[in-house]
Amino acid sequence: MFASETLFFTSSMFPMEPGEDSATNPGMFGKSLALWLGQQFVSPTFSVDDIVPEDFGWCVFIPGHPHTLFIACVSTNPDNREWGVFVAATGGWLSRLLGKSKHEESVATTYAAVRQAIESLPDARILDDADLACKRDFDEPVAQTSFHNTGVNTNQAEEFDAALLSDSPFLRWSLSPVVSLFGITLPLLVEKRTPEAIAAMAVMEFMCIALLAGFWLPRRYRSWAFRSLAGTVFLAYAAYLVFEFFFSETPFRISERRSEASPRNALLGFFIFGLPCLCYALLGRFSLRKPRMQPASDETDTS
Repeated sequence: MFASETLFFTSSMFPMEPGEDSATNPGMFGKSLALWLGQQFVSPTFSVDDIVPEDFGWCVFIPGHPHTLFIACVSTNPDNREWGVFVAATGGWLSRLLGKSKHEESVATTYAAVRQAIESLPDARILDDADLACKRDFDEPVAQTSFHNTGVNTNQAEEFDAALLSDSPFLRWSLSPVVSLFGITLPLLVEKRTPEAIAAMAVMEFMCIALLAGFWLPRRYRSWAFRSLAGTVFLAYAAYLVFEFFFSETPFRISERRSEASPRNALLGFFIFGLPCLCYALLGRFSLRKPRMQPASDETDTS
């Protein structure tokens, strides 16, 4: 992921709704600012339903790019009407692999346009580091990744989250036919229609539908589709664990083939796949801890 520096400014043009931070984190206002940015850079008909709330603030996704491009904004000091805005791009990993990534160009162009639009506000005042007393308050909770002046460093779990929720056409079009074909042919592959087989087939069909929904639904619903999928995976591994330990006659062995159904493999699968999926189903990410923002530095990440 590539991100711009954060633009801090003051303005009284963006009122705060009581309780709007319940969709983000306490003190993370900015819904009206996100609405204004969406109407400026997406469409005049952009509405509050198009805004995506995240833990670190409010996001406006800009269409028409081969990667995911969004503007994030949040109040940095609600009492003084101080705001922070940055632009970030993620996804489009195939173009990055081929050395044709447009992340930096898209972020730079959009950030310049956002800054120009904010500077045109009648009462806007851009805050420099010297008078940015609120910056420390903003730095603590705002990001789920570690933002620097011109880039973002993320760990592997966060990179996977970003890839999963990205708007990559390659990912969508390459996996959708495979998942669809599997979902269609699965009932034909089940020879004995026992209650257990029908239940397993229903679970797998639901997982296929949830995965396809995550690929094709609007972004504000996409996360819930993937979280439903993750929750189903957790329940499947939990049921597998309970069955092997309490209903199966297979003894617990330390060493055996991973392809066999056994208490040992059920336990390993539950910890390796089940618990991370439970974390994603409940929190919307595979990491329990929210990463802290690192102090700004002169290093750049142009990947």
